Amino acid sequence: MTGHDEKHAAENARADRLADWAESDDLEIADSASFVTDDDPVAESLLRQAFGDAELTRLRGRPALDGSSGSGASPRRQVRLSRQLDEALAARAAAEHRQPSAVIRDAIAAYLRAS
Repeated sequence: MTGHDEKHAAENARADRLADWAESDDLEIADSASFVTDDDPVAESLLRQAFGDAELTRLRGRPALDGSSGSGASPRRQVRLSRQLDEALAARAAAEHRQPSAVIRDAIAAYLRAS
């Protein structure tokens, strides 16, 4: 099987799983749920049919970082780190079972509160 065939088979399997879910009685979606379908029109179509446009709008995108309801773009900053700092960050994040971005946000918030 070629790489293209494998990708096509994986996409078909995912579409089948989504179809099975959409046709099941398990159509509950948590308030904190979100999704991105830029590369999956099948998923978006199934979700639109299952929930309608209003619910899809509520679910689209990542949850807001400031704790407000809904979703939307959060400001982004990009920084460069030394290898040593990056390794320390990765180790800390792994030890706390968190994403490095969450550790960074907490560190910046603590620094700004202290200043």
